[in-house]
Amino acid sequence: MEVLKVPTVTATGGSVCSGGTITLNANATLTGGSIASYAWTGPNGFTSTSQNPNIPSATLNAGGTYTVIVTANTCTAATTVVGVINPLPSPNIVTNSPICSGQALNLTGSGGVSYSWSGPGGFTSMNQNPTIPSTSVGNSGNYVLTVTDANGCVNSTNSNVVINPTPNASAAGGTACENQNVSLSANG
Repeated sequence: MEVLKVPTVTATGGSVCSGGTITLNANATLTGGSIASYAWTGPNGFTSTSQNPNIPSATLNAGGTYTVIVTANTCTAATTVVGVINPLPSPNIVTNSPICSGQALNLTGSGGVSYSWSGPGGFTSMNQNPTIPSTSVGNSGNYVLTVTDANGCVNSTNSNVVINPTPNASAAGGTACENQNVSLSANG
């Protein structure tokens, strides 16, 4: 009578950002040249017969416990692994736009632990809250904020900034004697 040994099974999962790919791995220690079959189950009705399945474009609902059952000959063993799906950060931009040319543009970012800005005229900054001290009309346009959270997940948002040109004012007047009308004009 041959004694069959139960396979020893290990599995790994991991942590991914929402939209990433969950990679599940199973390894079985088999005896006597046995061939194993794999049966995975998990959240949202997930099933797979692959030894190392992938779940692309994972949503938050894909997070949870995954079970793999390994069968070799007539012996089975099972183990579980947790797949963690981290939500994307929610970046937010606040500006003091619209402003006039020559004024300071204040950009305020939130929603992450690291920040990267880009904007018109080659503007870039790694500061959370950068300032352009003296603006011109060329600073008008779309500013993009990309944030990274503590889990390494990345997301972006944008905001349109308006820099109005400073008006060119001019005034003209004349001379007059006391108690006479004077003509004044202005434009700009």
